[in-house]
Amino acid sequence: MPSARSPPRARRAVSSAAAATIDGLVELVERARLSHKLEDMRRWCDTNGAVSVDEINDATLVQKLADEVGLKELERKRLKEALVARSETQAAVQSRAIANQLAGASPPTATSDPTLTAISPASGIPELITALQTGSDAQKEEAARALRSLAASKETQIAIARAGGIEPLVTLVQSGKDGQKEWAAGALCNLAIHKENKIAIARAGGIAPLVALVQSGNDGQKEQAAAALRKLAVNEDNQIAIARAGGIPPLVTLVNSGNEGQKEWAAGALCSLAVNDDNTIAIARAGGIAPLVALVHSGNDVQKEWATRALQNLAVNKENKVAIAHEGGIAPLVALVHSGNDVQKEKAAIALQNLALNMDNKLAIAIAGGIPPLVALVQSGNGGQKEEAAAALRILAVNDNNKIAIARAGGISPLVTLVQSGNDSQKEAATRALQNLSVNDDNKIAIAREGGIAPLVALVQSGNNSQKEKATLVLQNLAKNEENRRMISSSGFEG
Repeated sequence: MPSARSPPRARRAVSSAAAATIDGLVELVERARLSHKLEDMRRWCDTNGAVSVDEINDATLVQKLADEVGLKELERKRLKEALVARSETQAAVQSRAIANQLAGASPPTATSDPTLTAISPASGIPELITALQTGSDAQKEEAARALRSLAASKETQIAIARAGGIEPLVTLVQSGKDGQKEWAAGALCNLAIHKENKIAIARAGGIAPLVALVQSGNDGQKEQAAAALRKLAVNEDNQIAIARAGGIPPLVTLVNSGNEGQKEWAAGALCSLAVNDDNTIAIARAGGIAPLVALVHSGNDVQKEWATRALQNLAVNKENKVAIAHEGGIAPLVALVHSGNDVQKEKAAIALQNLALNMDNKLAIAIAGGIPPLVALVQSGNGGQKEEAAAALRILAVNDNNKIAIARAGGISPLVTLVQSGNDSQKEAATRALQNLSVNDDNKIAIAREGGIAPLVALVQSGNNSQKEKATLVLQNLAKNEENRRMISSSGFEG
């Protein structure tokens, strides 16, 4: 106990006492060297109903916690590492306990066996896999739970697969008891982070029972299975296999009426599945567009991000461009560009790009107020936001009315700035936007007035081949104005 004569420790002891109701929180913040955030993290746990830090050991929840308590990048890294270390220690205790039970010995505890904290995370994996196959129902459940915790790290993801852990986990997902199914699905979810395991789980027949859990499992099983399918669907072959196994309709159902976690993972799974062209059609036919639009409009931050990414992929399809607009998808995407977080802004700008390839949507985006926030992103967004917003303005500027609206919204000046000082991708995106804008006579004058001629000439002289080509086309458009032609000629450009 800290001495009362040590004010800093005494103050911290007060906070620790308040946080003691959250199991493991004090130890976690000490391990992660985040004691200055202890009270903020306690309040977050209270607000979200967590009674143990084990309940927040999930990538989505960790991200939400880090965002809401304002953790810096390296603080986030330490928090994740501390959670992994806690999981590995607990899994080591569980694996030793199960091994002793199988051998008929007394189970160890942290106090009776202080060497537990020094156990290698991979050392108990064979015993855990044996328990999955031949243990009692309780041992199978605890073994699956321990493997889920161990599989949070890359090293043990490989070790579990090499030790033959995937097949018995798939068996539990398919025919285990309720708790066994949930923890086994969670273990497969973590194992599926590794590229090779995505393939191995599919080969072991893991996709069909995971789909079955999404469709008819209990709430915990549905969430873990949806999360596993999200990670498996990053693999192209698995995108096809999940669809063939009937995975799309139950995922759409979860997006529409699941709980918060189920909606997040199901939207993420649909996002990954929608990379496949056939799946973009299947998701729309299954009624997936409307609930995804609803998530963009009123979901939590993570739900909004996944739903926006999903609509971005779905909008590659011609019919889906129309359907997303029909379901009211444009307005919430514009709202995200205006006031979303950094990732939401960038992904919404890309989604609007894809939608704007439809002529009617070009007008609808402008009517929904999409041009000013896109201009604002070009002006003051981060690197990716600037590039994607410039690309969106390029497509919108095919419409004659939008050419005028973009200029009136102050879009020409930041586009010229990107041409002058952006990175290669930004320069090209901005140049292509100016190419479309420069068809308008008033814009020809405005681009020159904003100093656009000099950086365009510079691109022609020293840009890459694509930049040179696009900058030449813009200068040719600008040169149709007599004053511009004199300025361009005096700059040394001959086009």
